Amino acid sequence: MVKLSSLRRDPALERSGVWVSYPFGGRFKVGRSNAPEFEAACRKLLEPHVARVRTGAMSHSERAQVLLPAFVRFCLFDWEIDGDDGKPTPFSREEAEKQLRAPELSDLLEWLFAQSDNAALFRAQAQNEALGN
Repeated sequence: MVKLSSLRRDPALERSGVWVSYPFGGRFKVGRSNAPEFEAACRKLLEPHVARVRTGAMSHSERAQVLLPAFVRFCLFDWEIDGDDGKPTPFSREEAEKQLRAPELSDLLEWLFAQSDNAALFRAQAQNEALGN
């Protein structure tokens, strides 16, 4: 039987972020996408597109691009990736937004959004297990 405590999310982890490994390389520190500030920023960014959102005419990739400024501000905190030159690419919000705008990285961006939505990542027990504790 599962303990109720193992199902509780950890608000501190949601705010500070957790490290996730992209299946094709690189690690990213993401926060939970349920922060009120993120949700408010998303509503503002989606306002001009509300008709397309309501009718389902906006693809996941398009929506991710529209929400990218809010995502890098409130949900993406760091990364461990190398540039094409093999050297580590320092993280900054500006660099993250610039790189994640590339159509060739749309799969990565959608994956990052999915990780940020994944409530299971932000449970204290899940993080303790991931860290080997």
